[in-house]
Amino acid sequence: MVSRQVLIVLVISLMPAVSSATTWNVYEDGSGDAPFIQAAIDSAASRDTVRVWPGTYDEDPILIYGKSLQLESTGGAEMTTIPSLYWIYGNGPETVIVSGFRIVEVNGQPAFRVALINRFEIRQCIIEGFGDNSSVAGVEEFSIDECVFRDNINQHDQAGGALAIESVHRGDITNCLFIGNQTTHWNEGGNPDLGGGGALNAWTASGYGPLRISGNLFVGNEAPRTGAVMIAGNIEFFNNTVVGNTSDLAAVYLAPDDEATIHHNVFASNDPYGLYVWLHTGWQRCCCNGYWENTGWPDFYNHEGQWAGPCLGCEDIDDWADVMMDPLFCDPDLEDYHLQNSSPLLPENHPPGSEDCGGLIGAFGAGCASSSVSEPAKPIPSSWGQIKATYK
Repeated sequence: MVSRQVLIVLVISLMPAVSSATTWNVYEDGSGDAPFIQAAIDSAASRDTVRVWPGTYDEDPILIYGKSLQLESTGGAEMTTIPSLYWIYGNGPETVIVSGFRIVEVNGQPAFRVALINRFEIRQCIIEGFGDNSSVAGVEEFSIDECVFRDNINQHDQAGGALAIESVHRGDITNCLFIGNQTTHWNEGGNPDLGGGGALNAWTASGYGPLRISGNLFVGNEAPRTGAVMIAGNIEFFNNTVVGNTSDLAAVYLAPDDEATIHHNVFASNDPYGLYVWLHTGWQRCCCNGYWENTGWPDFYNHEGQWAGPCLGCEDIDDWADVMMDPLFCDPDLEDYHLQNSSPLLPENHPPGSEDCGGLIGAFGAGCASSSVSEPAKPIPSSWGQIKATYK
């Protein structure tokens, strides 16, 4: 009779070998496991890591096709500059993760174009000064976290000055800064569902979602139709700070759809409206938002010129429970949008009518004493180390 131990050995010996993932180190001087980033990506197998050490990598736009891969820096965006990730695409099952880079425009290509993979993640990257927007399309799941999109101009179409999210299943855009982005086009057909988003244009595929947009700052963006964000689909837009965006309609535009929710955001000093809801299909929900000094004009379902359109309140909230008061930012002149300790947007200070909202309104909590700045405020930084120090 064959012993139990022998059977175990036989079974193990017949099992297919599982290869371990490889890490490919790339150095600026070409002395690593591959002479440059694209060579490492081409040599890597699926599930490998390409680790890029500090430096400025002067290469053609990078292509990742048909493999799961992690592309990471060791020194972060302050110390590691790479060219455009022109195409990241595949056949469906791939996962690609990118982290810790300053991405610069090369040959007129966008910072990244992602399509037809299972999952995409990008985090702690700086994307600045591009003449085209980045995009994620036809992806099952994605995450964009702790990134900076600054001074990008989409000169080619109307879908987002910095970023377009198209026909995705679900995803998250969190803790990012969208500053001074612009789209210069407006669709000639005039369909308000298709245009705008000086910073971001996002919509989910029919029947999918949610797409969650939270903890972001949108400031100084511009577009003909929607200054900051145009959204459609199963989207939750919450805990964002939306300030000083310019268009002919609103900073945030909610296109007709069944399952969008807008809550716990602050809209201030936008021209004209902070939020505009187009038409009414029965399930858009708006509540517990803060509005201050937006320049909207009288219109249907107008709310003191701050937001407009037919939007239901949220469940378990009386009416919209909005806070129509000065948010008391610490120092908006220096783009410090933390809140003074007495701000009505802090949960302990919500005014009558908004007590049931609970939680912070906007992206940033308390950062200074009331009616004063606790220490000299600094302009919004460009490096991720400074960002982490300023916006915690």
